[in-house]
Amino acid sequence: MKEVANRFAVSRSWVNNLVQRQKQTGSVSAKPHGAVAKVNSTHYPILEAIIDGQNDVTLLEIRQRFAEKTEILVSQSRICRALQEIELTRKKTFHADKQEIEAVKQLRLEYQLIMWAIETNNLMFIDESGTNLNMARTYARSRSRKGTRAPGCKPHNKVKNLALHK
Repeated sequence: MKEVANRFAVSRSWVNNLVQRQKQTGSVSAKPHGAVAKVNSTHYPILEAIIDGQNDVTLLEIRQRFAEKTEILVSQSRICRALQEIELTRKKTFHADKQEIEAVKQLRLEYQLIMWAIETNNLMFIDESGTNLNMARTYARSRSRKGTRAPGCKPHNKVKNLALHK
């Protein structure tokens, strides 16, 4: 063993381990690296069910709910990779939550007719900075797969806009 170790400039313990591996497995090939993934294809339906319940759930929330259902604690990055493997996208399309009410539809139509009647040379455009304080999650995982968007709604101008000017 000493001669082999000297010839290949390796330690005697490494040569000894190689000989032991040959005796035990019949091969000197390296052992597989890395751990077996804790989240695999058998867990995908659980992840899909979590997202079906709330499509704008965050990775942290998915991780916590997955741990509650399976008693397997994994990292957020592993949850993200699993969602990518099942091709759940993060795109979301918003519509105003009251937009489907008939009275609102009628008011919108009336407003459009009034706007069409205004002559454009009577308009003045003022630019100012501001923000809207409506809070909504802007991303969601789409259950309908890659290339589609998850539906979502948010209040439309329920909170006054905050104008930033002098």
